Amino acid sequence: MKIAILSSFPVFPTNEGARSRILNLARAVKSLGHEIWFVYLPTWSRAEIDYASHEQAFGRDHFLSLKGKVDRGYVPAAFRLKRKVQRMLGADAGNYNHLDEFYCPEWPGELRTLQDRHRFDAVIVEYVLHSKCFTAFPDKVMKILDAHDTFVDRHKAFKNAVNPLGYWYSIPNAQQVIGFRRADVVLAIQEEEARSFAQSLGQGQPEVVTVGHLVDMHAMEGYASPEVVFLGSGNDANVDAVNHFLTRIYPLVREQSPSFRLALAGGICDHVEDHLGLRKLGPFNSILDVLRQAPIAINPMLVGTGLAIKLLEAMAAGAPAISTQTGARGLPEAYRQGVWVLEDDDDAGFANAVLELSASQFDRRRLGRAGHLAAARWNQDQIIQLERVLAERSV
Repeated sequence: MKIAILSSFPVFPTNEGARSRILNLARAVKSLGHEIWFVYLPTWSRAEIDYASHEQAFGRDHFLSLKGKVDRGYVPAAFRLKRKVQRMLGADAGNYNHLDEFYCPEWPGELRTLQDRHRFDAVIVEYVLHSKCFTAFPDKVMKILDAHDTFVDRHKAFKNAVNPLGYWYSIPNAQQVIGFRRADVVLAIQEEEARSFAQSLGQGQPEVVTVGHLVDMHAMEGYASPEVVFLGSGNDANVDAVNHFLTRIYPLVREQSPSFRLALAGGICDHVEDHLGLRKLGPFNSILDVLRQAPIAINPMLVGTGLAIKLLEAMAAGAPAISTQTGARGLPEAYRQGVWVLEDDDDAGFANAVLELSASQFDRRRLGRAGHLAAARWNQDQIIQLERVLAERSV
């Protein structure tokens, strides 16, 4: 089939979980024998994008960028006025976004032109916030929404975070259902959210299918270093997690091991203050380059929805991992062999896990290899689900 992937997230540089999810989904679809186009939806955000790498990965004729750009003023005036009043009154409803707040009115014409030119058999849209893109395509085109996360009441999860406004996008359940019903199939990134989506939708279309994040399998071999690393972008949930680790867990570890060092890699480095024993590795092109220096991955998340992509990627690279329950969200017990999971509020337990893995190269290797095998099984299971979705609808 000819399949277009529509995304406001570029995939190069691949420096955050969402980009990795989209890139690996595209690669998986292509590996199943389908022809892929990547259609970039430009927004007002200043997303870092490497155009040359996109053209190299997808082909110059298969990487397309729309010209219309999202204007913050697209939200209907009545909605904006109502929200402004609600915010002034301190009402919870003032935190909600309009379902199509990040949609550009110029896109439908551009998308119809692309459809006339390429005759896509299916389109995959990333995130419910761009689900209105489906309306530009004829009924015969299969419409697949890659949900990534649930955005229902997302602002409430960030209420006690460092930045309570860092939730990005939050909508009521009824609005998310409207967005989902624009699709023929909704891809959930983990089982719990799939059940929640299906329950909200009730009987009939769209079908909800779990296709978790697909990971690149690596073969890390060096476990000599006892250093610990947090890999991630500078989003508010990541900043909140690292600051919690530095203020509540880091002192407990340093008290027992004064030479202990923590490394940060990715955009997170620009959002965390310097500390004694903290190394900032900055941007990275390969997760293996980071893990060779600091082979123990931590994921002390306290806020988040969807699937902990950074945790899966560490496992796929053969790195032992330590995580909170929130950090391991969406990863079933059957695939957690390489992860040491602690309760969110168990700071002492997290510190002890860090100390134990830092002290034992044998345990680092044992846990890392177990995680690598679990990630391989995970990948295989997700590919089977994706193949079923595409095969059933291409007949």
